[in-house]
Amino acid sequence: MKIVIHPHVDLDACACVALAGVPVDEVYFLPANATKVPDELAGARILDHDLGWKGASDSQGGIHAAALSMPEAAELLGSDLLAEIDEQDRFGQVQQPRFSLGMILAGLRRELAAEGLEGEVLDRAILRVMVPILRGLIRLERQRRQGEANAVPLPTVQIGTWKFALRHAPMQEPIADMALAGCVGVVWADGLALGVTRYPGQTEPDLTRLAPFLPGWFIHPAGFLACWGSRKAPATSPPPPGTPQTLDELVQLLQSLFSTGMNK
Repeated sequence: MKIVIHPHVDLDACACVALAGVPVDEVYFLPANATKVPDELAGARILDHDLGWKGASDSQGGIHAAALSMPEAAELLGSDLLAEIDEQDRFGQVQQPRFSLGMILAGLRRELAAEGLEGEVLDRAILRVMVPILRGLIRLERQRRQGEANAVPLPTVQIGTWKFALRHAPMQEPIADMALAGCVGVVWADGLALGVTRYPGQTEPDLTRLAPFLPGWFIHPAGFLACWGSRKAPATSPPPPGTPQTLDELVQLLQSLFSTGMNK
């Protein structure tokens, strides 16, 4: 059976594929901002996507990760595994990860052994998976250190009682926005894309308040992101008329909404 998820996969999308139990070559990608399912994917099971299975609201109105509400997850409800997937999906990070690299390796060994692999064949299969993961982590750490060494300081702007960094550049450039003391987030522009992001660990401001002023934009239910265009849904046109078209216009909206005395 064909499985459809969004591109630039996150942990929730990966978990959906794992729970569905399908081979990776049966997975297809549909941008998060797609408004219809292509004919060639008719009848496919669509997961972690607004056109299909996108999770469920709890009694407080929060949206949980799509994987949590899949029928296949029923036997795992209350587990650390689903809790970590949900925390990553709702808040953009996991403050205290429940699974170490050693446990991940142990889980991989258990899965491959269940497929009948053993001995040297099993060890080589583990290496084929774990070595790219570890090389990738090494690459990320090297890039982080190089980025810190070559970082270009960013300007900041005051929005209500909070300070935000301003980024006029693609996200992958080594720019030290998170290192700026006192900043709670960043307002960014990347081509046609615009957005405001609250840094992990910050709880204010609540960006869901932007929803009435940004029709057509994506507003994360956890309140840490509001954007037009993203890696999951690349912007191929300017933001909708009547909404901010530039970084300066987005800052003006934020300052108007979150001005001093209106932060609650």
